[in-house]
Amino acid sequence: MIDKSIITLDWVLTFPRAQKAYDDLLSNAVYRPTSLVEIKKRLSAFIRRQAGTFASIDGMTSSGLDIHRLHADFQFQKISIDAKLSEKFFLWLDGHSGAIKAPDDLTGALGTFSIYAALGDVSFSSISRIARVKSIYLYVRDSYSFLDKDHEQSQYLGHWNQDGVYLAPLHSVHRKGPGAWISAPLADIKRSIYEKGAIMYPVSNSSFRDWRAKHHRGGDFLSYTDARKVRLPQELLVSL
Repeated sequence: MIDKSIITLDWVLTFPRAQKAYDDLLSNAVYRPTSLVEIKKRLSAFIRRQAGTFASIDGMTSSGLDIHRLHADFQFQKISIDAKLSEKFFLWLDGHSGAIKAPDDLTGALGTFSIYAALGDVSFSSISRIARVKSIYLYVRDSYSFLDKDHEQSQYLGHWNQDGVYLAPLHSVHRKGPGAWISAPLADIKRSIYEKGAIMYPVSNSSFRDWRAKHHRGGDFLSYTDARKVRLPQELLVSL
């Protein structure tokens, strides 16, 4: 399943770490030698698929305005954000004197994700066999999956109720054993347990798998933001 509407690129870029990665991708990463190698591979495959000759292409147009096809046929570089999220996030929590903090909205929406670059406007010279990449498309693509590498312990996603999210600090989880915080509901001792929102319940990847098995709904899916076309400050030249 593919979704193209939940997350927008403008919203992602309101977070400084995402904007920083976006800027680095546009100004540095797309010019790396590995990018040129991948662009040559993508364009060579495209040329082999075409029956006629052409002087220029646009990646999105050539993909039938389908961002999933654009990604499959013309994506050539990316930058990942919040890689190894669970390790870094729990270490962040543990480094704040045991303070309990919920993830920000970007982490909650995407977790670990990447900003991708795909080919935009490309012109070809049949004489010199040089391709000139004049613009690119930038977008976020993320996979929403709920599988676990460790089948004995499903990934802990926090304690949830209708009011918000609560995360157990790393040192408490380790000190009391991995199942202590993860498997039991938590109550706010300052409130009555009968009060709405006073109880928070543990949620893990297995919680979602159990729910969709029971209701025959939901599933893993890919999410794309809109693709932003950006003219490169310096053209990429690729020998074919």
